[in-house]
Amino acid sequence: MQVQTLCSPEKEQFRKVLESFQPNFVYLRGDQLENGEVGSLVWQGVELSTCEDTTELFGSTLPTAVCILNFELLF
Repeated sequence: MQVQTLCSPEKEQFRKVLESFQPNFVYLRGDQLENGEVGSLVWQGVELSTCEDTTELFGSTLPTAVCILNFELLF
């Protein structure tokens, strides 16, 4: 298993990594809150609160599974 970690990448950088690695599984996590809980997934100042918002990140490269902590979304 190969793991690629990105912290707050630009959307284009995220898409380039997806295209080059073509992962089967992508894990996204929301902001770490002060109380230790995980908050909403915010990408470049925009809260991704719907499936449409999230799938827009992937463009034409959609992995088999996407796990988003603090969301119930699995492809």
